[in-house]
Amino acid sequence: MYTYDGPRTLPDLLEFVLGGYTTASTSMESVPPDGSAWKKWIQTRTVPWKKYPMIRETFHDFEHILDYRKNAAVILFFSGSFFGFVLGYAYLYFTSHSSTKSKKD
Repeated sequence: MYTYDGPRTLPDLLEFVLGGYTTASTSMESVPPDGSAWKKWIQTRTVPWKKYPMIRETFHDFEHILDYRKNAAVILFFSGSFFGFVLGYAYLYFTSHSSTKSKKD
């Protein structure tokens, strides 16, 4: 990628685009790479769901969290796991106790 520092007129921009960038005194910068393999895999799996606005926004938020808020993703995962564990334990505790009353003959 080349930075353009010249005037913002159409002829000057066309000259730069059509080959002037190779002779100009501009510096070449590296272009950021495409997304990771994980992100590409997620994007290919979510294509069928993107036609639904609510799900599309949820996937957008999910991608944003994974891209920019990695600590938040870890906290969300572990807090969700802990909350699920507590609910599961409470469910088992309250539903699996046997009756303390003895059966009458």
